[in-house]
Amino acid sequence: MILRNHGLVALGKTVEEALHYLFNLVAACEIQVLAANAGGGLDKVNILSRSVQEQVFRTVTQGGGGVSIAGRWGVGELEFESYVRRLHHQGCETGLELKTKPLICTGFQADNNITS
Repeated sequence: MILRNHGLVALGKTVEEALHYLFNLVAACEIQVLAANAGGGLDKVNILSRSVQEQVFRTVTQGGGGVSIAGRWGVGELEFESYVRRLHHQGCETGLELKTKPLICTGFQADNNITS
């Protein structure tokens, strides 16, 4: 939901689901602003057909980011776990348990000084 002059609101059955909806709503808003500022404005934007819109909806509401892992991940859980894992890697203590164990690579040292 978009509240005029107040921001965005998202609800879900779980925190993970609400974050999933909010993250994707923000992304959709950013894309719409970029499209409106491109060349011919929103009049030149191609709208997806109804069947494609329905296919995308089915994919993103299955959970697991559309990956075929039925029953293992609920809507937004896979993405939420990746955010929590990133916080843990940055040294933040969240108090949250992860559903999966982290991969441990031996004999590999990451180069944290990568420049672009």
